[in-house]
Amino acid sequence: MKIVADASALVDFLIGNMSSSLDRKEFHKSLIYAPDLIINEAISALTRLWRNGTIPNSLYRETLEDLTTIPTKIISSRSLIKSMPPKLGHISAYDAAYVCLAENLQIPFYTTDVKLSKAAQKYCQVNLIKRKIDY
Repeated sequence: MKIVADASALVDFLIGNMSSSLDRKEFHKSLIYAPDLIINEAISALTRLWRNGTIPNSLYRETLEDLTTIPTKIISSRSLIKSMPPKLGHISAYDAAYVCLAENLQIPFYTTDVKLSKAAQKYCQVNLIKRKIDY
């Protein structure tokens, strides 16, 4: 199965913070697409979690290594520019990149962001991931 995952969903997947084993299985068996900005967003989120003591150093290093292969398909944000403007009144440019990618590929979008999931439903199928621990 092909999916688009935003940085929040990807980070929760990598650190094992998904409350549903179904969601985790879905991620394991999926071809994960994401705009190129996901790498920097994920590193920033992981570093924040490590610095504030939410995740140990070993998990931090392991997840950074995982980012060399996950997501599977990185798409240039440039290819999404033309489809982003209609969405920018409702969501940030960063979030619009994920939503546009899911819309353009016609595949499900995964996020942990409730507000984003509601806005994105206008454009694509959305799956809201619940976290074990909210941070």
